[in-house]
Amino acid sequence: MSRISSDSTDSEFLSNTNLTNFSPFNLKWVFGINSTVPIINLTTKERTLIAYASSHVIILYNYCSREMFTLQGHSNEIRTLSTDFSGKYLLSADFGKDSVVIIWNIEKRIPMCTIFNPHNDAGMTAAKISFDAKYIVTVGNENCQLLKIWTPGKDIADASIELHPTKRDRVKEISFNDNNSDQFILTLEYQVLFVTWDNAMTVAVFKKGKPNFSSGFWIFLGKYHSHYLCIKELLFQPLINASNTPRFFSLGADKNLVEYDLANRSIEEMSKLGGEGIEPYYPLIKGGKNGSFFNEIKDLFYYSQILQQGENILNSRIITDKISIKQIPNLIRSLGYYPSNKEVF
Repeated sequence: MSRISSDSTDSEFLSNTNLTNFSPFNLKWVFGINSTVPIINLTTKERTLIAYASSHVIILYNYCSREMFTLQGHSNEIRTLSTDFSGKYLLSADFGKDSVVIIWNIEKRIPMCTIFNPHNDAGMTAAKISFDAKYIVTVGNENCQLLKIWTPGKDIADASIELHPTKRDRVKEISFNDNNSDQFILTLEYQVLFVTWDNAMTVAVFKKGKPNFSSGFWIFLGKYHSHYLCIKELLFQPLINASNTPRFFSLGADKNLVEYDLANRSIEEMSKLGGEGIEPYYPLIKGGKNGSFFNEIKDLFYYSQILQQGENILNSRIITDKISIKQIPNLIRSLGYYPSNKEVF
């Protein structure tokens, strides 16, 4: 329960009224706290500050000077708060009708961006900002819950995913990987879902397996750089009967619809065909062994050796089937795939 007080008396209101700035009440202090919303520690070397929710108001409280600052922008009770690693940005969200997600600049105490009705009339059950403030993730309260990934400052979601496996289970919490904001976990009443969002053009597929000490609970099926523009939708057709395999699709802004084979891993299937060295894997390359793309790969491989041995040398070149590990990121990027050095090494 919360109590709100105004610092305006009738006489003050009558004397200070300005037709160009009509504001009958100024919020002075708030008593009470939304007990289900976490208290956020925003303390740094320069400030002693915490943030908490009271009804539809956010309170910034300096626990040394005992000053209270209020942030107002919600018409419903605030249901969640979260912050980035630096404490510069604070996310607040309400889940009711006309729900709003707001990213606040804590230093200036003003909204940096606002998402109105991110899930239309369905409302929400969870929302969070990543530790690096790169993404906002929201989960709607639709019959089949919809997960949306946003870039702060954009009015349109970068991607949306229907959470078919959740059935009637509802997402309660979102937790980001502290080392990689492309990965996060959805916590439900009876299960946990792992989600990865990679460069907006790559799909990584995992399946639920039996827990063991070697492979863990989630089994990695593959990582596919399947679009040249960002992925807008991930579509999942659940299992119809025991003889069928679930179908999984991605739809990109490049207007390509891609279906993924969840039953087989292409590399493993090719290796079963036999052959020496890399012979079984040529069919995976567009045009095969004699195609232009494979010839381009060879040219780039040899050029990597030139870079490794030095471009301006008079000694005879040594041609081998190996290159320096330092050349691998540049070689991969020259083929149109752009992993980070951390992903490569």
